[in-house]
Amino acid sequence: MRVIDIVILIILVLGAFRGFQKGLLLEIVGLFAFILGIIGGFQFTPLVASFLDGYFTKVPGLVPVISFIIVFVVIVLVVNLIGLALKKTIDLTLLGSFDDLAGSLAGVLKWALALSFLLWLLTFFGFQLADEYVEGAKIYPFVVSLAPWMIDTISVVLPFVKEFFEKLTPEQQPAERQAYIVALTQLRIV
Repeated sequence: MRVIDIVILIILVLGAFRGFQKGLLLEIVGLFAFILGIIGGFQFTPLVASFLDGYFTKVPGLVPVISFIIVFVVIVLVVNLIGLALKKTIDLTLLGSFDDLAGSLAGVLKWALALSFLLWLLTFFGFQLADEYVEGAKIYPFVVSLAPWMIDTISVVLPFVKEFFEKLTPEQQPAERQAYIVALTQLRIV
């Protein structure tokens, strides 16, 4: 087992612990909110971007990214608030303990998906782990493949998701990708 696998395993154990604390219902709601946030982000990014265009004249390439983040956060917050109300109701029944145990499994899945999307975004912006860190890893290949698999799966039902990613591929938009990297460097985020 490589160091990257141990780091991922620690993150997944933390996800299991948080899932146990939250319970299955809130983990399902959280996963649903995450997926709905991604779908909503793709669908409503152009609308929000049209409002933000005037505010980011120096770095117009960041407008779609910021728009996506805004839409994603709003959707996730609203769906999770609804889930909290449902969780309080379930805790009043005998299903509360089962809900907590099953929540740990859902927590692992959710954190693995989030980590996969983070790794995918880092790769998109040109940051990749050196081969010496990932070669021979057991957990890393599984986790890193979750985001592309999810995008392909969602694209069967919602084709605009695949179209969105095709517009952002580095091969098709190298100048815009470079503008993102330059902008992030200037903002001292990288």
